[in-house]
Amino acid sequence: AKKIFDIFTIKLAERSKFFANFETLSKTWSLLNLIRNRLVHHGSYYTVAYAKKLDESLEAIFETFQDGEYILERSLFLDSFEPLVVEAQETHRLTFCDALENCMRNLTLFVMESLVLSEREARKKIKTHRMR
Repeated sequence: AKKIFDIFTIKLAERSKFFANFETLSKTWSLLNLIRNRLVHHGSYYTVAYAKKLDESLEAIFETFQDGEYILERSLFLDSFEPLVVEAQETHRLTFCDALENCMRNLTLFVMESLVLSEREARKKIKTHRMR
């Protein structure tokens, strides 16, 4: 499992520079889960308390990077979420917008492709090891 995890982390970083480490993926998943829970369980209401949680979650993602690391990717990520937050502050409702949909879609693609590729590579290594 550790070998597959290491391969997965490498494959994920190859597919998306934003997910250069597993912690960034984990924190991004938590952010999307926070948004999903607000949409599904709280009728999309955007409150002051939720705004604080959202800010903390975004900050947690950026703390997974070293200073100056992946500045462009971080800026693009923030550019995608900023309109969502601004609209929510104005309307007091969180909406499922194109940026959020694209983020979820891309995250899913990066993870699934990386899982498939890491499994294939692990199988090849096992097969090669058995042939020796």
